[in-house]
Amino acid sequence: MLKPLIVLIIEDSEDDALLLVRALRKGGFQPDYERAETAAQMSEALKNRPWDVILCDFKLPGFDGLGAISVLKSSGLDIPILIVSGTIGEEMAAECMRRGANDYIMKDNLSRLCPAIDRELLEARSRAKRREAEAALLTSEERFKTIANYTVDWESWYAPDGTYLWVNPAVLRITGYSADEILSMPDFASVLFAEEDREPFMRYFKAALTGTRGDNFEIRIRHKNGSRLWLSVSWQPVYDASGKFLGIRTSGRDITAFKEAFEERARLEKQLYQAQKLEAVGTLAGGIAHDFNNILSGIIGYAELAAMQTDDGLRRRNIEQILKAAERARNLVMQILAFSRHGEQDKKLIDLRTVAEEALKLLRATLPTTIEIKKSFPQTPLTVQADYTQMHQVMMNICTNAAFAMGEKGGVMTVALSPVEISDGEASGEPDLSPGAYARLSVSDTGSGIDPAHVERLFDPFFTTKGVGEGTGLGLSVVYGIVHDHGGTVKVASRPGEGATFHIYLPAVEGKPQVTAEPAKTPIPRGNERILFVDDEVELADLGQKMLEGLGYEVTALADSRAALQTYLSSPEAFDLVITDMNMPKLSGSELAVQILARRPDQPIILMTGYSDFMNSQKAEEMGIRAFVLKPLSRKMLAALVRRVIDGR
Repeated sequence: MLKPLIVLIIEDSEDDALLLVRALRKGGFQPDYERAETAAQMSEALKNRPWDVILCDFKLPGFDGLGAISVLKSSGLDIPILIVSGTIGEEMAAECMRRGANDYIMKDNLSRLCPAIDRELLEARSRAKRREAEAALLTSEERFKTIANYTVDWESWYAPDGTYLWVNPAVLRITGYSADEILSMPDFASVLFAEEDREPFMRYFKAALTGTRGDNFEIRIRHKNGSRLWLSVSWQPVYDASGKFLGIRTSGRDITAFKEAFEERARLEKQLYQAQKLEAVGTLAGGIAHDFNNILSGIIGYAELAAMQTDDGLRRRNIEQILKAAERARNLVMQILAFSRHGEQDKKLIDLRTVAEEALKLLRATLPTTIEIKKSFPQTPLTVQADYTQMHQVMMNICTNAAFAMGEKGGVMTVALSPVEISDGEASGEPDLSPGAYARLSVSDTGSGIDPAHVERLFDPFFTTKGVGEGTGLGLSVVYGIVHDHGGTVKVASRPGEGATFHIYLPAVEGKPQVTAEPAKTPIPRGNERILFVDDEVELADLGQKMLEGLGYEVTALADSRAALQTYLSSPEAFDLVITDMNMPKLSGSELAVQILARRPDQPIILMTGYSDFMNSQKAEEMGIRAFVLKPLSRKMLAALVRRVIDGR
């Protein structure tokens, strides 16, 4: 048996209207329908008869679904309205739902139509019964007050002009103010509600006084003791039996614990997600570091040898440029390892002004002249506990990113440093920040701004909007990792077409910044001791021999670790020092060291590697190894290390 259904169809096509009617009959309804094409026709139809449901096309000549929703709202009627369209996109469908539509159906998938109508009819009946019950309750004000006085929620009653008429005793528990104190306030909103929520509250409050209802509006209030709480507020108009508007009733539930738990979960999930991304980068960095550093060892070593063997000034300068580039590559690997928590940090009290000045000096020489740099630094030191090199990298990456955003046309890059104090209230809205003193670095550009769709991914490893060959997508990810490892956070503010500003917050500390003295220039130390040098890469074994022999040492270089062990065991006293690579096939450097030390426990050993996930200086020392060092090593670094180990310093 077909169910009767009185349906208003907002549709300019009779054929499409008949299509909907057929779908309704197929779904078990007996539709009694009327078709309207304009707002005026719809308004008139709403006055003429009661409707079970409204089916509305989204796009009509001179009229649309949003207009239909507005007409329905203006009527004050509670009728389910479903948008039925063939062209509506997800974004516009969501907007319709936000404005008041109960659902949206695509014309090419009408199988959802009848189940959706069944659901909305059931909900409409439920709302009607609830309104009837509420009206019955409100016919007796005293009965309502008697009940409300014993509820745990904050119940209030306002007159049609917004005057506070009554509030239940629960307000004392929630706000710290008694009912009499609340009722005597000339402007309760300015006292009770958080400043940032007053404007939206008053907007909803004024709308409520016109007869609209609302559910679960979340708002922050200020307790009498100064603390903040979250309320979920619902309100509804109150009418007498004749339909006269008597005012509004509101109900506020304390949801502070729920909000805090939700926000904490969101914060932890965000941290976990970011940590997982950084871990992935760290794994990748560790995987490439060993081979990359071995390559750099050859580049740096042979370039230094070539520089020593030429008297040609131009050739020497060219070689020096090779060495500078290799050193930048070495530092890049170390920085990636550091931010992914694979590297060591040297945190000291530093003045951010010094870091910024040095970075800007370097940047000015590399940036195009179309980019103007403005700076605003405080007169007094801005001290943080940080690794100087990593802070320098943060500055360089952020500023380089700003410069790229402005492109060839140029613009203005503004770099500002300032001390800031984060209050309890401000910290409550920033889960990554705790209350306290911070040093803030702000870098702004006048570029095209950041696409809102990209903001959430800015700090993802390898995410980039640059073209192929223009960037790795690691710059901002490195910034994020370093800053968070220093207990700080990064915030982004941007609007398309208006540039972007990156704010970096680092915990400020008291104390005088440490000044690192320039190392004194000393001669490269030399010697004449006997050294066994082992590296499975023939080129690096040859390089090690040449570098050490150039320093005066007697060197036996081998590319086979097992052959090296046999050579050593045949004459343990023949060597004053053993230098070995760690990652070698068949017999690793650490295994070689163990067997050598088993034969001669006092043998000085240096263990080298491009990268290791499990070996460090402490573990090496516990094994009896005198020094553990990461490649690549310059000639000067190698000379100093060899001398220190042999001399027992």
